[in-house]
Amino acid sequence: MPYTAQPDLSGACGQLIWVGLEGTYPTETEWRMLEHIRPGGVTLFRRNIESAAQVRALNGALTQRLKPAPFLAVDQEGGRVSRLNGVLTDLPPAADWAKDGSIERVMRLAHWKGMGLRALGFNVNFAPCVDLSEPQESNGIGDRAFGRDRLRVTRLGYAYLRGLAAAGVAGCLKHFPGLGSAQIDSHDALPRIDRDRPTLWREDLFPFRCLVRSSPMVMMAHAHYPSIMGETPWPASLSRIMLARLLRHRLGFRGLVLTDDLEMGGVPIRQDPEGVARRALLAGADVLLYCRPTELAERAFRSLLEEALSQRSLQAIVRQAAARVAAAKKALGVWPLRRTRLPDLEHANSKLRSLREQIDSQV
Repeated sequence: MPYTAQPDLSGACGQLIWVGLEGTYPTETEWRMLEHIRPGGVTLFRRNIESAAQVRALNGALTQRLKPAPFLAVDQEGGRVSRLNGVLTDLPPAADWAKDGSIERVMRLAHWKGMGLRALGFNVNFAPCVDLSEPQESNGIGDRAFGRDRLRVTRLGYAYLRGLAAAGVAGCLKHFPGLGSAQIDSHDALPRIDRDRPTLWREDLFPFRCLVRSSPMVMMAHAHYPSIMGETPWPASLSRIMLARLLRHRLGFRGLVLTDDLEMGGVPIRQDPEGVARRALLAGADVLLYCRPTELAERAFRSLLEEALSQRSLQAIVRQAAARVAAAKKALGVWPLRRTRLPDLEHANSKLRSLREQIDSQV
């Protein structure tokens, strides 16, 4: 089986890097980059989407040409974070889903969304947000969250994960340990979150504490938490205290740990892309996300490979992370799409339209 053999070191480094593309099909330059790195995943954005047939063809080509076949991911939350508008029925934001607190409806929404994603060739959806946030807040989350009631957020987050899983799509809890109390958007700069440890544990961390064993992936926040990390400004996504000690050791998470996009303003990547990649990996991340096919991903790949070749300790970390990526692929059944019977997209869209009408009638 392709995911049980120990990968070569170059291949192991590549599996830790997920990249984006610039257009609706890779250029020859992008294909060379992709086949050199052999990334563990590819994320599609609105700029990559033209039609259902085009998305299926793109995802099919990626699974055929890249060995091993990559995770194919998208941010399809609903509301303003919907990359597949015009292809998959658009849904309201999570804040609207949560208004009546219906666990069954959220599960059905996530299930039919997952079926639509599978029909297009995706196997990962970067959702749900289990940050505690109300729609009007200026934290970069707003209506992407189910609200500030930690119990409701947890129940609906669990329903969302179950619905996606039933469709064969991996969900991803985000953004650990919670961005709800940020005052600025981490896309622009590094937020400082001044909640004390007991409050973080009781409130922001509550959904993650309850759900980490139900989710195959967790995405880290680009935010600074002084009460846990100390006063030196540094993103949680690059912090061993947050990843290895809190998420892995204390909460017992055994799935994949993803950084948020490393090209966001909350990370000092432009000054030192090699150092950021190394710090993320040493902190305990398994996956380094890059949203565009820039030189940053290639520089990270080259530096990780060079250092792993000369440092046995780093080589061991690379291989352990790559083994977790391989295990996650095997568990999800990530194979070239020609081996996979895809669901019917129009049937999924019909179900989603009906569910959307129900939500719209109550908002």
